[in-house]
Order: sequence, then structure tokens, then C-alpha cells
Amino acid sequence: MGSALKHTHGNTGYFIRYYWKRILIALMMVLVLFGGIAFADTWDDKAEAEGETLLSISYGFINDILNPKVLTETGELLEIGYDGSEISVGPYTSSGAGAILDSIFKVSCVVAVIVLCISFLTDLAMMRQNDITEENVIRKLFMFVVGYLLIANSMKICIAIADTGTWVTQHVTASVTMDVNNSADEIKENMWTESHTTETLEASGQRVKWYEKLGNSVGDFGTKMGFIVQLIFPSLAMKLAWVIASVVCFSRAIELFLMSAFSPLAFMDSNTMDSLTNSPAWRFLKNILAISIQGAVITGTIAIASSMMGSIVNASSSSMGEFMEQSIQIIMIIFAEVSLIVRSQGIAKSVLAIG
Repeated sequence: MGSALKHTHGNTGYFIRYYWKRILIALMMVLVLFGGIAFADTWDDKAEAEGETLLSISYGFINDILNPKVLTETGELLEIGYDGSEISVGPYTSSGAGAILDSIFKVSCVVAVIVLCISFLTDLAMMRQNDITEENVIRKLFMFVVGYLLIANSMKICIAIADTGTWVTQHVTASVTMDVNNSADEIKENMWTESHTTETLEASGQRVKWYEKLGNSVGDFGTKMGFIVQLIFPSLAMKLAWVIASVVCFSRAIELFLMSAFSPLAFMDSNTMDSLTNSPAWRFLKNILAISIQGAVITGTIAIASSMMGSIVNASSSSMGEFMEQSIQIIMIIFAEVSLIVRSQGIAKSVLAIG
């Protein structure tokens, strides 16, 4: 075992000494790629930071952490639509998927109506002589008509329930966006003040000598670099959270569309519809409602997490050096947010007491 480790270590050292240039180039490419991901979408803030590149990068990170755009885009992905020819998930539409959905729905309707008719005729045939009354026949006929209408309109019912969840989502988004914007603006203002020592002193009426200005410039540069170091990992964690939230939102939309396409099968048993709350149709509707509520759970999770992170950054923004310690708290909040987003459907089912 020991000789094998020594042999492996020797080969590794030889490999590094022989290929050190290629390894260095590969590491530089990885760093460039990592930097490109980390600094993406930050350059639009240059004007806001008065052309200062380092501060604009930090502003971009603040936007990544507290950006209401994440909340808004999530709300858009939770909006679904189907007009009979194409489906839509937020800003994205697909006529091909709409055609597949329409075909599945039509086949499901045919199967459901056939089973409904067989069930209706079987019930009539198996009724006892004493049970064949005008009232019972009318009731059976009424339930047959109700079952048929539910089958024919099951897709619309599912989409309508989903639209209710979308309305709740939009309400939550609108109520939180303004507060998050105000927090981000306040943090950026404090960052500018802390990284412009000379300008701040002169604005207060103090006279700053040239060597003090030079020292302040060096200190301000270090402060700006410190902002980047402190904010980069929470920013990357938030980007990861956004990716996971997008996956969950698309999964939710696909699941809702598939359940809507097969929804006629949930209403084909007219025998159990006399007691609606115990019927398969009622359990199906509760599951559709759970998927609808899932959107509000996702939006509420992101909104609460954004507000909590804004409070943490605001608490340390008077001395941004404190944020180094508190950035770990932000990362933990983001991980908790991701966990809740992944479990959002289970939470929604718990609300409706669905096993």
C-alpha cells in the first residue's frame, strides 16, 4: 500500500513538472470562465456607479442578491396558459406541445365518456325493482350529465384553478418588489460613501491634504475590492437558487399540463360522484389545487428570503466590513430557500391535507 502511494505521488509530481504550462493555462481558463459567470449581468450598472468598474461589479452583485427581477421572473414562469392550439409558460410558447396536449386530451375524453356511459347503463341495469323510481332515475341521469360536463370542461377547470394560484403569486410579487428595491438602493448608497472617503470628507466641509487624498485613494481601492470578495459568493449562491427555482417552475408547469390532459379520466366514474368529497374527482381537484398553491409557496419563499437578506445587508451596510461575517448567513438563507422551493409541492399538499 505504501509503495503504491509513493509510486502514485511520484507520477503526479512528474506530471505536474512536465505539464505545468498546460496546467497553468487550464487553470487560467477556468478562472476566466468562473469570472465570466460571477460578473455576468453587472456591466449595466456602470452608469449607476458613475463609470467605476469595481463599484459597478459590486452593485451588480447586490442586484443579484436582492434583485426583485428574480421574484418577477419566477412569477412569470408560474403563469401558464393553453388556448387549444399552443401552451405557454410565462413568455415561452409552444404550438407543438399544445398539439400533443390536445391529442392526449381528446383521447382521454373519448375513453372517459365511454366508461361514463357504460357505468350509467350498468347502474340502470342493476337497479332493483323497488329502486326504479322517477327520483332515482332522474338523479342518475343528472349525475350522468354532470359527469359529462366535467369531462368536457376538465381542461378548462384545471387551467382556471392554476390561474387562481397565479393571481396570488402576482399579488405577493407586487407587495414585495418595492421594499426589495429600496433596500438595494440604500445599500449601494452606503457602499459609495464608504469607498469615497475624500469626497465624503470634502462634502462635509473638511479640507483634505494631497497626501491624505493619496492614502484615501489606496484605502478606497481596497474597500472596493473587499466589496467584491464579500459579495461574490452570495451572488453565485443566488444564481444557483434561481436556476433551481426555474427547474421547479418548469417541472410544475409540465406536471400541470399533463394532469390537465388526462383530467377527463378523473371524472369518468359517475358512481362515486354522489358523494363528491370521497370521489376520485375530488382528490384529483385537490391535487390540482396543490400544484396551484405551489406557485404561491415558491413566490412567498423567495420574497421572504429576499427580505431577510436585505435586512442582513442593511444591518452591516454602515460598515461593509461586517458583511464578511454575515455573508455566510446569507448563503445559509439561500440554501434554506432552495430547500423550501424543492419541497414546495409537498408543503402545498400538507396545507390541503393530501397524503
